Amino acid sequence: MILTPSEHLLQPYLQAGLNRRNGVVVPHGIDPLIYSPEIPAIKYPTRKQYKFLQTSFPWVYEKGFDLTIKAFCRAFSNHDDVSLILRVPQVKSQNHRRASFDRLEVLVKEELAKPNAPEILLLESDVGPDQRGRIYTGADCYVHPLRAEGFGITILEAMACGLPVIATPWSGPADFLSPRWAYTLRHSGLIPERARNGSILRYHVEPELDHLVYLMRYAYKHQEESKILGRQAASIARDKWTWKQAATKLASLFLMEPTN
Repeated sequence: MILTPSEHLLQPYLQAGLNRRNGVVVPHGIDPLIYSPEIPAIKYPTRKQYKFLQTSFPWVYEKGFDLTIKAFCRAFSNHDDVSLILRVPQVKSQNHRRASFDRLEVLVKEELAKPNAPEILLLESDVGPDQRGRIYTGADCYVHPLRAEGFGITILEAMACGLPVIATPWSGPADFLSPRWAYTLRHSGLIPERARNGSILRYHVEPELDHLVYLMRYAYKHQEESKILGRQAASIARDKWTWKQAATKLASLFLMEPTN
């Protein structure tokens, strides 16, 4: 039996001939004791009132961090009461730093060097596993213009913490994103990524930059509406996407009762 955390990751096995009865999606989840709107917020080092957040590691092309930076700088200036927080865990490996973090740092410095650039904070810090919800409750809106994701756990964590989410409803996150509780980002059709011999390795999509600019401005200008959307997202995450529910589904496959 093949188990995957999303329908997106199961599809290649089915296309290769796996019988559907032998492939099951057992999703990731959230712990509502850690990820909840009631979790005390981390205090970010900014005087700006409204805070967009993206957190991920590694900062690879598929995460769309370059689009977040570009859209934010097109949507806002330093006159706006808004900040973009790009938060990563501490990067201890020099190889990881060179492979992803250094590129992110260069992009941020390039944008901040432009006249009237809005505030962007690149923060490198660790928090304990039971404190990770504070990362989200300290912000006002979560942004993740992904090109491809296996699941997209940070999006689900942000939802569980009551943040309005701007994200691409494709690949892994398509399982739990809906315009009823998220700002879903328009994107292109499938774009193949090919090996040197021309064979297709995988696909990704390209989110629409103009639509991302629009959604970021919209969330900022309609903060009360965004809060309502965030509350709906938190309810969905709590009711349908917990680790306990994932464990129950996994246990049912093997005729076992999950332990508390």
